[in-house]
Amino acid sequence: MFIDEHELTITNGRFDLQWPMGLRWKWAGNWPARRHGGRGVLSFADGHGELRRWKDPRTGPPVRTWAEAWAIGFEAQDNADYAWLWERTNGPWPFPAH
Repeated sequence: MFIDEHELTITNGRFDLQWPMGLRWKWAGNWPARRHGGRGVLSFADGHGELRRWKDPRTGPPVRTWAEAWAIGFEAQDNADYAWLWERTNGPWPFPAH
């Protein structure tokens, strides 16, 4: 699977999502890109792709430096985009407890 990643957070060829952490959900140092009219693209191993218009301004904000990114923070609490990505990469939201 591939994701169009935010230009600042492309650092290692990975895009991580954290396990549900209650009120402490956070982007794991990566944001999806929103350079296509506020949208991002996911492509999947089965050949299909999905285009999403990001709804939360905390998803891929317009920052150019890590200082700006850390000033905004990587919080994802109640972020519909984070939940959408989680569902497509890990299954139903919220993730069932074991």
